[in-house]
Amino acid sequence: MTKLKHSHLKLVSQSDVKVDESDRASPQKDKPTLSEFYIHAVLQAARGYQLGLDLGSAKSWGLNRAIFYQAAKSGYIQKRGRKVSSDSSGHFFQAGGVRTSKHKNFGVLYPVGREKAYAARDPRGGIRFIIGGKPQTPEMFDRQIRKRFPNFDLVWNEAIQMMEMVGLATLNSSSRFHDTVYKRWREQLARSWSKGESALPALRKAA
Repeated sequence: MTKLKHSHLKLVSQSDVKVDESDRASPQKDKPTLSEFYIHAVLQAARGYQLGLDLGSAKSWGLNRAIFYQAAKSGYIQKRGRKVSSDSSGHFFQAGGVRTSKHKNFGVLYPVGREKAYAARDPRGGIRFIIGGKPQTPEMFDRQIRKRFPNFDLVWNEAIQMMEMVGLATLNSSSRFHDTVYKRWREQLARSWSKGESALPALRKAA
């Protein structure tokens, strides 16, 4: 866990974050066998891509947001041993909504829609989003996320189609995206994509 310079705040690096077992459904009774962490990363990557990021930057965004939200959910973002939460702009809050000082040594806040995350430009091209002082790269996405899916080409194509279906107003808003895309469809996506099957027919039927 990385301590921020001139601050008592600590941020997780991605090796600190463990996938919450409550998100890992039982393989019995036709329930998803793929953790929703990976579904979240793919959907966020597709969201970033649809909002104008190049593919490499979109993969970085997807992995970054999945790690960030998992860390917040698990309580890994701490201040002097106390749990804090964070809004999507990178401001950190104690219980009761008291804002703490914003960290400054992990790049600059970069907007994707109306959500922001700390990032830096890769001299080889593209944006790399940062958690715990470590940039999330497209190569990391491929190793940690892509390989989890038996048919990632199908997964990616369907994720892009979903982004087109929900429209820019939903994609621009982190809360609307989380509620109406990720939370609404994550179980069905995990169920279908873990088998290398299309999820869109089931989503359209349920819509």
